[in-house]
Amino acid sequence: MHKAVTSSDAKPSPSTLAPEESDIERRKFIRRIVMLLILVGALVITLYVWSVLERHPRTDDAAARANVVGIAPRVSGQILRMAVQDNQAVKKDDLLFELDPADFEQVLAKAKSVLAALDQQIAIGRAEDEQLRFGVKAAQAAVEGAAAHLKQTEDTLHRLEPLLPRHFTTAEVVDQARTSVAVATQALAGEEQKLNTARAQLSTLQTLLAQRPGAEAAVKLAELDLS
Repeated sequence: MHKAVTSSDAKPSPSTLAPEESDIERRKFIRRIVMLLILVGALVITLYVWSVLERHPRTDDAAARANVVGIAPRVSGQILRMAVQDNQAVKKDDLLFELDPADFEQVLAKAKSVLAALDQQIAIGRAEDEQLRFGVKAAQAAVEGAAAHLKQTEDTLHRLEPLLPRHFTTAEVVDQARTSVAVATQALAGEEQKLNTARAQLSTLQTLLAQRPGAEAAVKLAELDLS
């Protein structure tokens, strides 16, 4: 009796198994490559995100602390231009910002004007100095003369007053002597006032010369502030 052979009972031939196994191996290899690329990509993305977060951290709920250095110019004024940006590294002598120089230019111009006017007054004072010195000497001589005349009138009055009770002189003569003393006293006061005025005019030059270092210093300070 013969047994029937079906297709399911037939063994696959080597020629039919080889292509299927090759496809399976190729698919496994492709899956491994894809998984490896995914892992490498994830690692690269992770490193990139970590680098970004390190350089520019961002969060909705955090507090940052850093060393802060206060920057202040030697003079106050309105800022015209910022020469640096936030978080920029700077070195010594780098320009940070510029101030409006208009106010400092006006202060410098005023200081120079004051110094120029003072120099002009000093020049005039020096030209008049010799004349003023002569005026002081003349005023001193006039005071000395007035003082001598006053002493003379006083001596005359002192001599006449004891003679009046003895009737060796008259009351009119004594009154004239007293009037002479009063006039001489007023004359001396007038000459002393003239002398004081002459001395004040002469001291004006010294006052102006004493003021010049301060005016010159004001100009230098204004120039420093403008710089």
